[in-house]
Amino acid sequence: MINSRQGQLDSLYAEIFGGSGKKVPSHQSIADLVLKPDANPPQDKFNQLCEDEEFLGLWELRSGLPSLSEYDMALARVAADNGWNQQEMADLLIAFRRKNGETQKDREKALRLDYIQRTLAKVVDDNNEKKRLTTATQIIEMTKKVEFFHSPDKGTYAIISKDEHSEVWALESRTFKDYLAQYFYEQMGSAPSSQSIQTALNVLRGHALFTGCEERVYVRLAELNRNIYLDLCDSEWRVIEISPHGWRILDKSPIRFVRSRGMIPLPVPEKDGDIGELKNSINVTEDDWSLALAWLLGAFMPKGPFPILVITGEQGSAKSTVAKMLRLLVDPSNIPLRSLPKEERDLAISAANAWILAFDNVSYLAPWISDAICRLSTGGGFATRELYANADEVLFTATRPLF
Repeated sequence: MINSRQGQLDSLYAEIFGGSGKKVPSHQSIADLVLKPDANPPQDKFNQLCEDEEFLGLWELRSGLPSLSEYDMALARVAADNGWNQQEMADLLIAFRRKNGETQKDREKALRLDYIQRTLAKVVDDNNEKKRLTTATQIIEMTKKVEFFHSPDKGTYAIISKDEHSEVWALESRTFKDYLAQYFYEQMGSAPSSQSIQTALNVLRGHALFTGCEERVYVRLAELNRNIYLDLCDSEWRVIEISPHGWRILDKSPIRFVRSRGMIPLPVPEKDGDIGELKNSINVTEDDWSLALAWLLGAFMPKGPFPILVITGEQGSAKSTVAKMLRLLVDPSNIPLRSLPKEERDLAISAANAWILAFDNVSYLAPWISDAICRLSTGGGFATRELYANADEVLFTATRPLF
């Protein structure tokens, strides 16, 4: 029966094209196409497509499309889905036009290189889009075990389980995008495109906003049930719980802490320490030591307002060293001291990514930055347009210790 069916297909091909089709090397590209008026598609592939009712409907103009150009596009898509190369698809369209074109202009259109190139390029673009969407869907399916949530200001986050601990990352962070790419490669053995990852993120943001719960996120310090929690920022995501009865290290945090690239780990504290040892390591007077110690204790409070510590002195008096050491005790960073920001947006972004803001070599404060720093120390908000193309705002709210 199979041989009989194959014979019928061969007869059909011979009836349409008058002979057998020649195979074309699969590496043929659009730029190398050869368009001949008597071109025929490869017989074996054409016979295979004739088993498909959709293809036969297109070939015989039974699909109700409005023009031959629409039929050309549909035929090329079916052929591309079945692995035909560019030259084979071009030969198919030439043969189709030769069979169904009512006028000489209809029949010769498939011999125009610019037309064939546009048609095949559109098919390639559509296939790439289809693959991109397929990859994005696979990425979304792979994240079913990931918990998504949003913050009160509509920030979106994911909770990733890793090596017996959980990590919280913003969906737009570089780390979470890298996680998706790595996980996809481990599961599928191929690398997803950045566009596929972005398409998946668009859907995952919707999951976080509309199906995920609402939870607050914190940077470095937070309070819960009158206890203070300090994120060590180590690889195990441990936190220190500080209560009226003392402190202890927790392997699992009850707080949703988020981290930024600049944050580095705090050392594990030791019991029975002496804060007086710090006094001998920094250049401060007896009166200044009381102020510095008060500011340091205040910096461990999860809620403001906070005093602004101003360190002054002659050149070479170790002002920057004192500032670095104080910050290292609470919120160490790869960049412990910064220059003043040039606009409020930069100040707000810095506050969103660190607990302490420390500025170095400040010789002058413009009125706007002075006001912004005061709002940040007592609790204030900043708003800026998200994109130049829309009217949405990005809101920053934070209260931070500063010096």
